[in-house]
Amino acid sequence: MEEENSYFKNVVKDALDDLKNNKKAYVFYEEQVQAVKELFKGKLFVEKKDDIFYLTAIKKYATI
Repeated sequence: MEEENSYFKNVVKDALDDLKNNKKAYVFYEEQVQAVKELFKGKLFVEKKDDIFYLTAIKKYATI
C-alpha cells in the first residue's frame, strides 16, 4: 500500500514540475487530476485522451 501512495505522490509531483516548467503535463487517474488542481497555483485545462489526462496551464492575459 505504501508503494501505491508513493507512486501517486511522485506522479502528482512530476506533473506539478512539468506544469511550472513546460506548461504541460499528464497524469493517469482522476484522483491525480484533483490533487494537481488543489496544489497548482493557477488555472488548468484538462483533456482526457486514450485514458490519459493531459493538463495545460492557462495563461492569464492582461486586458488593456
